Amino acid sequence: MTQPIVSIVTTALNAEKYIAKTLNSVLEQTYPHIEYIVIDGGSSDRTVDIIREYQDRLAYWTSEPDSGMYDGINKGFSHATGKIFSYLNSDDCYYPETIQRVVDTFISTKADFVFGDTAYIDAHGHPLYTYRAIPTSPERVRQIRRPTMSQQATFWTADLHRRLGGFDTAYRYVSDFKLMLQMGLDPTLKSTYIPQVLAEFRLHPQAITSRCAHDMAREAQQVLSQLGFPALGPLEKFNCWIGEIPLKCRNFSAILTKKLTCKTL
Repeated sequence: MTQPIVSIVTTALNAEKYIAKTLNSVLEQTYPHIEYIVIDGGSSDRTVDIIREYQDRLAYWTSEPDSGMYDGINKGFSHATGKIFSYLNSDDCYYPETIQRVVDTFISTKADFVFGDTAYIDAHGHPLYTYRAIPTSPERVRQIRRPTMSQQATFWTADLHRRLGGFDTAYRYVSDFKLMLQMGLDPTLKSTYIPQVLAEFRLHPQAITSRCAHDMAREAQQVLSQLGFPALGPLEKFNCWIGEIPLKCRNFSAILTKKLTCKTL
């Protein structure tokens, strides 16, 4: 894998407020071999006009109705030709050297997927806290019942994407959760954790994570059941609590800051 093309997909729907920042964060990467694909779901605000300002620098873009975010992401990846995949929501951002670090790690470790840390920011771009990931394993994922990494800072090979079948459109909110669980549960896959912040995740009132938390939690339980996780009884809760200790210790200040700040978002 020498200087591979990295395919990044962004989907958008009425994202005029933040999408320019997202586009710039991808297009201004220090790594030159990026294939950027943008799928708009039929926005009625200025999103399409903003995308048009960047169209000469995009590998592909379209604006048409779809069946939801994951349908749009799958549509985007159907046009991708790169060796490394990721997607970035239309209100999130990469750091300027993110893709270079990711590519260097894929080349040096021959991993199937790579992930790093994520900085949480507010609607105005002010820092809130940083989520520090930890190395993953099937045993750890089974124990804590979730991935150890965040979507914004996770990258995977095109071969793995095809092997897993892309994003499951049966879920409206948590198909990325399912895909990362599948990655973490597979003992045949090699992963590498980069202990650096790779992306920014923007928390704001219009974000899906803010508006649809209840529906996301319900769908997450459906995913866990589909993937064979047992019901959450007393023993499972205790094992999950024990498994979470390394992550909670690593992210103690972030957890405290989240409790203090997120109620005001």
